[in-house]
Amino acid sequence: MDNLDLTFTANIAESYKRLSYKLWYALAEYIDNSTQAYSENKELLDRQLIEDGENLYVHINYFRGSNLSEDFFEILDNSIGMDENVLRRAFNTGQKPEINTGRSKYGLGLKTSSFWLGDKWSVTTTRLGSNKEYSIIVDIEKIQNGNISLEIEENDVEEKSHYTKIKIWDLHRRFVGRTLSKVRTYLSSIYRYDLLSESVEIKWMDQFLIWKNLDELLVENFEGERTKKEFNFVVDDKVVKGWAGVLNRGDRGQAGFALVQSNRVINTNYRPSEIFGEQDGGRNDLVNQRLIGEIFIDGFDVSHTKDQILWSGEQEEELENKLKAEVIDLIRIALTRRVRESVDVSDFKTIEIALGNLHHEMESEAASDLIENIEIPPEKALEKANSYLLEAVINRISEPVIIKLGSLLVKLYTDEDMSTYDPYVITDYSVKKENDNTLIVIFNPNHPHWQEIKDDNGVLVFLRHVVYDGVSEWKAWNKTGAINHDTVKFIKDNLLRIPFEIEKEKSEKESR
Repeated sequence: MDNLDLTFTANIAESYKRLSYKLWYALAEYIDNSTQAYSENKELLDRQLIEDGENLYVHINYFRGSNLSEDFFEILDNSIGMDENVLRRAFNTGQKPEINTGRSKYGLGLKTSSFWLGDKWSVTTTRLGSNKEYSIIVDIEKIQNGNISLEIEENDVEEKSHYTKIKIWDLHRRFVGRTLSKVRTYLSSIYRYDLLSESVEIKWMDQFLIWKNLDELLVENFEGERTKKEFNFVVDDKVVKGWAGVLNRGDRGQAGFALVQSNRVINTNYRPSEIFGEQDGGRNDLVNQRLIGEIFIDGFDVSHTKDQILWSGEQEEELENKLKAEVIDLIRIALTRRVRESVDVSDFKTIEIALGNLHHEMESEAASDLIENIEIPPEKALEKANSYLLEAVINRISEPVIIKLGSLLVKLYTDEDMSTYDPYVITDYSVKKENDNTLIVIFNPNHPHWQEIKDDNGVLVFLRHVVYDGVSEWKAWNKTGAINHDTVKFIKDNLLRIPFEIEKEKSEKESR
């Protein structure tokens, strides 16, 4: 058999070492080749896999010896395999595969990944239906010395055999615990659709990769439905579709969008600045912790290392603007905590997150427009409207919650018939009318802010504030005949200390 002449020089092979690769993207090239070959020969290979009693698999192992010279990678798959023609094409640098619209686009993956990992590597393969196994060893030292002819070793095998085995040694670097753990995490994310559909078994370091359906992690609305929205729009005559949702529990590492081509994730953590803000230095508000989704962008150019989209012209800007318009409602939901969990509010990180969230909210266009352009009705008009609404609610609700606070009687009303446009709270203290000491508090359960409160503690805190606001105003008027804001805040400050005093008294009694 004729030897195989490499079509690249030693300089090109050396340059592969300096690629800005991450280990998981390098290893993904082998999985891409296996799964793409399977999809192109699915019907034929499925029949054989059933006969073999196997599923399609790709097993990747990293063996660590006592030093770097003993380390090596080994990749084994049971895909369709390669015959002599396919093998020769694989070593022809820059020649695209016959089908280049799927995961194998440029015909570079095998070579770039292998030379990035090590100076020596071998390929042993046989194609289903052939009775020949072919083996090649590539040595960069020999290439540097001008030997670009590779000897192909040929052996007889059964026609039903189908596999490719790749080994890489004389590695350029050692890989340790954290990186090896990241490989499992990233490969699981990259091949999430293969894993969910169980179309391939991927094993890394003797552990099978798994991926959980992200829908299970999304927050539920008040009807018990997952907070998820699908979208579909066009950018530069290319269809963009996908979905977005809000995580139940904030997780900055998990949030963000996945950019997907050919059901394979290109970027696992895409955060367009129009939505997430500039990421240098990292904004850590609830949008960055909770907004999540997947964007399918088949048809866009991708880097030859398949780790980023190569945007052209204004493609990315157009995508960001259209995506933001699609997820604006989800952004509002993401900015509200809806998790029934204990939060240590004394923790600086918790405060920092809350301040970042407040900063984002107050510097939004909506807040700026409101402050600059709000039209405030005359005081008499507001008083008349609130008085009318208060009377209507009292007439509808015959049994308010009654709270006795010293000489003050608090009547707490909630009315499900109130509109989303009605005030979030109305208070009326009859001492102003020289009547008995009664405070009426009406809160609106249909106000957008109330709808954001889900857990019991959030309801308690909200009611505490609206009631204590009314109590503070009543007490200030009762004592001074005026409602001075400093006096009101002083009274409320003391009221907000009541839960602490109750717990303090309880602890003292228990310690006696």
